[in-house]
Amino acid sequence: MLVINAKEITDYLVPKPAERELKVVLAPQLGNYDKATILLSLIPPESSTGLHQHGSDEIMYVVSGEGEAIEIIGGKQTITKVKPGYVTQTTSGIQHKIRNTPD
Repeated sequence: MLVINAKEITDYLVPKPAERELKVVLAPQLGNYDKATILLSLIPPESSTGLHQHGSDEIMYVVSGEGEAIEIIGGKQTITKVKPGYVTQTTSGIQHKIRNTPD
C-alpha cells in the first residue's frame, strides 16, 4: 500500500493565465504511479488549469468552491458543473481543463 502525506509534497505556483497552486501526488512522470495523474490544485476564482492533456488518466476531487469541468473530444466541447464532493476523471490524451467560476 502506498501512503502519501500531501502536506509534505512541494507545491508549485503556476503563473497566469492558468494561475493556481499545484501539488502532483501520483503520476507517471514522478515514477510512483503509471495509470493516472492525481493532484491537488488550488485554483483562484476566474482561473483554470488551462487546456491540457496527459499521457495517463487524470483524477481530481473537488473539495470546495464551484466550477466547470471542460473536455474536448473530436472538436466537441462538453462543460459539466462541479462542486464539493464531485470527482472528475479524464482519459489519457483528451484535452481538458477545470475552471473556478467567479462565485
